[in-house]
Amino acid sequence: MATASLIPGLHAITARYSGDGNYAAVTTSVLGFTVTQSSVPLTAATTAAVMPGVPPTLTAQLGAAGEQPVPTGKVTLSVLENNVPSPVSSQTFTLSGNPPFQLSATVNTAAHPLVPGKYSAFWSYSGDAVSAPATSSAVLSIRARTL
Repeated sequence: MATASLIPGLHAITARYSGDGNYAAVTTSVLGFTVTQSSVPLTAATTAAVMPGVPPTLTAQLGAAGEQPVPTGKVTLSVLENNVPSPVSSQTFTLSGNPPFQLSATVNTAAHPLVPGKYSAFWSYSGDAVSAPATSSAVLSIRARTL
């Protein structure tokens, strides 16, 4: 029996043998089983410490080559300054195509400069009907400008 097409949740199975000239027909009792969401690997990375005004690139990879079923949904990047609860930068990516999904974002641009300090870059996959949510993070350090 192939189970790859079953959605997560509780399922039941029964086996039947119709019998022949030597053996009688038989039906098993119902057997219940649960299909769970598959886990999806999410790996985050960042460039090394950068100077103010130099836009660092934050990257993440979701999924593995040939992964089935293909994850769908959204991945959100939130950049948080240490001890500040609201993100200083946030971007959302919609998945399309086949894994692995290579995600990339530039932060600390002229329009949204980051002050010197440490930041946490949180990548969050929303999950879908068959793939479980996933998170990963990386540390970003913006150095002070030296004279």
